[in-house]
Amino acid sequence: MKRIIHFFLFGLIACSIYSQVPYYFYINNGNYKYFIGDTEPPSNWRNIDFDDSGWTDGYHRIGYGDGDDSTIIKPCISLYIRIEFYVSDTDYCKEANFMVDYDDAFVAYLNNVEMIRSNIGIIGDTPTFDKLAYRSHEAVDYRPLRSTVNGFYIDSLFLSSNLKAGKNILAVQIHNDSINGSDLTFNSSLFNLTNIEYFNFYGSQYRYKRKIKLDSSKHPILIINTDEYGLELGRDRIPVKMAVINNGEGRINKPDDIFNDYYGFANIKVRGQSSRDFIKRSFNFETQDAFGNNNNVSLMELPAENDWVLFGPFADKSQIRNELMFTLGRKLGHYEPRTKFCEVIINDEYVGLYSLTEEIKIDENRVNITNLDPDDDYGIDVTGGYIYKFDKSGSYVDPGGVNITDNQKNYIKSFINNIPKKINNAGFLDPDTGYTAYIDTASIIDYIILNELSKNCDAYLYSTYMYKDRDDIDGRLKYGPLWDYDLGFGNATFQDGHLTHGWQFEINTRLHITNMLRDPELVKHLSRKWHKLRNGMLHNDSLNYLIDSIINYIHEARVRNYETYPIIQYNLFFPGYSVSSYEEEIIRMKNWIFTRTQWIDNNIDNIYYPIPDFPKENTIEYIDFNNIARIIEVYPNPFNTSIKVYIDLQKNANIQIKILDILGRELFSTEIIKYSNGKHIIPISFYNAHINKGIYFINVINNNKSIHLQKVVKL
Repeated sequence: MKRIIHFFLFGLIACSIYSQVPYYFYINNGNYKYFIGDTEPPSNWRNIDFDDSGWTDGYHRIGYGDGDDSTIIKPCISLYIRIEFYVSDTDYCKEANFMVDYDDAFVAYLNNVEMIRSNIGIIGDTPTFDKLAYRSHEAVDYRPLRSTVNGFYIDSLFLSSNLKAGKNILAVQIHNDSINGSDLTFNSSLFNLTNIEYFNFYGSQYRYKRKIKLDSSKHPILIINTDEYGLELGRDRIPVKMAVINNGEGRINKPDDIFNDYYGFANIKVRGQSSRDFIKRSFNFETQDAFGNNNNVSLMELPAENDWVLFGPFADKSQIRNELMFTLGRKLGHYEPRTKFCEVIINDEYVGLYSLTEEIKIDENRVNITNLDPDDDYGIDVTGGYIYKFDKSGSYVDPGGVNITDNQKNYIKSFINNIPKKINNAGFLDPDTGYTAYIDTASIIDYIILNELSKNCDAYLYSTYMYKDRDDIDGRLKYGPLWDYDLGFGNATFQDGHLTHGWQFEINTRLHITNMLRDPELVKHLSRKWHKLRNGMLHNDSLNYLIDSIINYIHEARVRNYETYPIIQYNLFFPGYSVSSYEEEIIRMKNWIFTRTQWIDNNIDNIYYPIPDFPKENTIEYIDFNNIARIIEVYPNPFNTSIKVYIDLQKNANIQIKILDILGRELFSTEIIKYSNGKHIIPISFYNAHINKGIYFINVINNNKSIHLQKVVKL
């Protein structure tokens, strides 16, 4: 009786006095009565007024006693429990999260009306005591960190019809997957979601979805079936059976149609760092044959491959931010991951609208650069191709699906780490040895334009891809492909991503964009390209049309998605704002974009970063007896096929430059040329000199007298 009074008082306080504060109707089963299902229970066992005094008392989690149960029972086919709780005023109890951890199936009734079921029978059917679960389901709570119980959303229509002021009974029947199976467990809590103002997706109370039956879709349907453990975080790669139903554009797909696009094996893994905590998760998967080997297949008309991403937008309430960015990138002529909207069913439960997306990798149909083999370990072979990625966990290198060697890893990391040196030195504008010899400026211009348009909070910082081909093809670094824009277009407060003003490259400086923009030619081309695009694909009318075309295409699936995840009205922490509807989200996003484009229009012609007085690396301040030179610099060092000698003469001089080996033997020399007083850059090419890798000396001579000797390294 004491326990019942406690719940009654708690209900009065929560519902009447603090009605704006969510609370638990009951937590961890509380005190309850239970009956072992060796026979059928009385037919009225679910009624509020049923006399359960003959049933056994239980407390909190119930099961076989495998280390996490408070109430221990003998092995059985089924189990019946009655949880009593009180509500003082149903007007303040309009939505709820039924958080349930179970093994293997259950049907839950509120005051004798079916509320939710999983893994057994059909709605309205009352399973007999000896009915088995049609699939195994392992409990979750005992598993490692982040294997969080997911709840079921109970809507206002059900609660207003069935929740009563005063005493309520939640009656649950739990079923095993086999006769006297090895385990059976049940634990639940019922949480009131009414009037919550802040959605904390890290909190277990906010991990819920509504059970929706998918009857048909205009999009392909992707079906995944796992073992009893499901798609949990604690497992590295999970083997699954996968099927795709795709009857073609303009045709309807149904879950019971023939698996006509794919039916076979895959392994799958939860993806993301912050996003892996969302109730709607995204996944990486590989299609495989029966022996676990990679199996290149075409899915939903996309080019055949085996590495894929199943991206489920959650923080992006529009569901289209990635698709919008990828489309714009393709319109600029770049490879961006191809996508197909689809609807997904996992273990017979509909889980929403997803985007099947090509994983970024080296492939003739994806990032089409040279595949690097393990024996491509020296000389020109080691120079490409590579995909390089900056992310929160550091950097990542893709050498084309093979194990990268130490030489290859050292090469690409050295190349990437050398970029800031090329940008931040006195010779960075030199067309042969400056930064443009290492960076494809056309790609960085497009990359800047799209990242500044979206003002993605992670731009230039995380999920940032670059790639490089072999030097004899085009060894310059190219920026892209684009990736991970669900927090773009004003959708996050991190790194000022929500503001429509300011340059994102001034906040996220990892790629040294502001230093590149010291180059007036780069600024000029960036400005021209922006204004040209604003008269075409980035015109407000064009952007508006593109957004509308995407949202109209996904309309029915999007509606279903938000029936499944009724969170559109909440501040999801990442965006830092609330909207009342999907339509308001799209209006907000459009207004943000058009305000942003106007700001860029007004400011892109004013970009200016002055060239500093660079400290001279690898130089000697030298004043000889005849006061010939003030400063002499040899760069780059190390060099490949050419070098430059920067010299600041105090008077006219007859300059000759020689390269010597470590024994002082002359290998190459220039003609003697007369230079006037002042600053000069003297380019020297060694294409035909047949100089091998190694250490050498550059000797600068005036009138047959050495005025500068510097050690250099030939790559």
